[in-house]
Amino acid sequence: MTEETQNNNGDATTRSDLDRLPDAVLVVDDEGTVLSWPPKAEALFGWTREEAEGRHVGDTIQPAHFRSSFAERLKIAAENPDSPLRTWMYGDARCRDGRTIAVDLLVLPFRQNGRQLFHTLFHPAPEKLHRADSIHFEAALFELARTSDKSLSESLARISRVAAHTLSVARVGIWFFTDDDTAIEQHVLYELSSDRSSVQKLKQYAADYPAYFTALRERRVLPVVDGCSDPHMSEFCASYLRPLGITSLLDVPIWSAGRMVGIVCHEHVGPARVWSEEEITFGAAVADMVTVALEAEERRKAEEEARLRAAQLEAITENMLDGVTAVDSEGRVQFANRAAREFYSLQLKPGDDMRAILSSSQPTAEGKPIDVDEMPLFKGLRGISVIDQIVTVKDHPTGKVRVTRLSAGPIRDSNGNITGALVVGRDITDHVDLERLKDQFLRVAAHELKTPMSVIKGYAQVINRLAERNEPLPKEVAASLVRGSERMSAMVGDLLHALKAQQGLFAMPLEVSEFRLDEAVAQLVADLTTTTTRHRLETAGLAPVIVRGDRRRVQQAVSNLLENAIKYSPAGGTITTGVSRTDGEAEVWVRDEGVGIPREQQQRLFQLFYRAHTDTPHDAGGLGIGLFLVKAIVEEHGGSVSFTSEPGRGSTFRFRLPLAS
Repeated sequence: MTEETQNNNGDATTRSDLDRLPDAVLVVDDEGTVLSWPPKAEALFGWTREEAEGRHVGDTIQPAHFRSSFAERLKIAAENPDSPLRTWMYGDARCRDGRTIAVDLLVLPFRQNGRQLFHTLFHPAPEKLHRADSIHFEAALFELARTSDKSLSESLARISRVAAHTLSVARVGIWFFTDDDTAIEQHVLYELSSDRSSVQKLKQYAADYPAYFTALRERRVLPVVDGCSDPHMSEFCASYLRPLGITSLLDVPIWSAGRMVGIVCHEHVGPARVWSEEEITFGAAVADMVTVALEAEERRKAEEEARLRAAQLEAITENMLDGVTAVDSEGRVQFANRAAREFYSLQLKPGDDMRAILSSSQPTAEGKPIDVDEMPLFKGLRGISVIDQIVTVKDHPTGKVRVTRLSAGPIRDSNGNITGALVVGRDITDHVDLERLKDQFLRVAAHELKTPMSVIKGYAQVINRLAERNEPLPKEVAASLVRGSERMSAMVGDLLHALKAQQGLFAMPLEVSEFRLDEAVAQLVADLTTTTTRHRLETAGLAPVIVRGDRRRVQQAVSNLLENAIKYSPAGGTITTGVSRTDGEAEVWVRDEGVGIPREQQQRLFQLFYRAHTDTPHDAGGLGIGLFLVKAIVEEHGGSVSFTSEPGRGSTFRFRLPLAS
């Protein structure tokens, strides 16, 4: 940070602190032109702001004989910005009504936006006898006013140093009460002889010095001429004052938020000293400056804590799965976390109109359209809290219907007035779909198992009747029982394999070996050719490739693809299978001329229990685990699966496996 930036930052703080002073503080440029004419200047001199600002100070309050010395003071101030004591003078000022009054003048330079400017303080000085002391204290207060933008330790060190030099005392200590108010603890001690500040952490307990602490709580300032004989201070004589040679003290309590929080101790070494009114007033001002420093430190801590809490809250909300959105009373976005910004691809940002956004999303509840005013967010703006309302909306970019669970409530100010609303939403589309899939699976599984169970039950009844008549069991009956049980066993086995695969496990370990993938595929196609008369199963381009894996599992994946191709080609047609070497991998593909897959169903095709043609004319049954197993088997071998499909024209499924090294 440059010196000029620091001056600019500190300028506003300095002006706010200078407003505490009873004097007229003008701002002039290096030519003497008045840039700021405060109300106190108008009260002192009679010239209005409109009459004074923009004019040279000599056109209003400055007598002709005073101009050269004033210009000299501006020059000295610019060359000595850190020495306000060198830039005061005594002179006359002209009032609007023609009167001339005696004033003390102090010049304090600062820079703003590259310009050299000056604070000029005019203090009425009817008694010339006291003008030097008066301007001396004013200059010190100006210097202390510059401590507001510093850390507490820097501020206390500077305050104690300025106070010691201004009052010419040997020591200035700043003490603060402990948390339990039972003692004071020294936080800084400035010693004039060494011109240095230190932290000694001395403690003085209130119970040991009752007269002193009682007096401080009752008085604004405690000016003591002779500490050892003073009734309020004599308690310290033997243990503190006499060993350090301290005779006179000017102790001032530090007040903050209505309670005494500490003490500024001005300690004089040497002959007893009578404190003047100006010195006492200055001592009280020093304590006030400590209060300002304490309050500034409290503000800094509060702001830092607020920033930390805001950062923590932002980190929490940014990483929430739920979308959190706050709106103002007009329904415009004030805040949206990451999940909310990405909610349904809306990319919410501050200022967005949620009424317009929600209106275009075609909201429904329980299958019926609802007005935007009945959405949880806008109920919240009316003071109604809503918990877990299920609302269906349409995703803008994709048109996909999404199911959301929303909760909302009003945001109120300290007076209870509604200033906005907060809504928390979670996309539960996948959960709802999973529940639907579960219901669908149970229905389909019951239907699929019913057929072989009926066959087994029927033949069991036949066996029972034959047994009652002592007749022999025909071979075809036993064969049918075996086929029915094998079908049930295969269905249950596939289901178990699918559930294990979903958990990242297989029902049994892979039996790994190197084998010719093209030969395994050709054998499978030949075996399945006998299972259908309406389809023509062909192979095309069976390139000789060797892979390493479980031959039976890989054949199971190919078999599932071929069986699906047969199942979803009800009109028959050609089903072609090929093996090739592609991009350093082995690729198997199966192409059919069947019904294809609707585009809106393709994204979830490999999901467990998902069936793209459920409850459609093309529903061919099944548990919805075949393609899931294909993907699981292939990925277990380090491969990948893909497909292309066009409704009404068929599909092509492919999977790739690493070649054997």
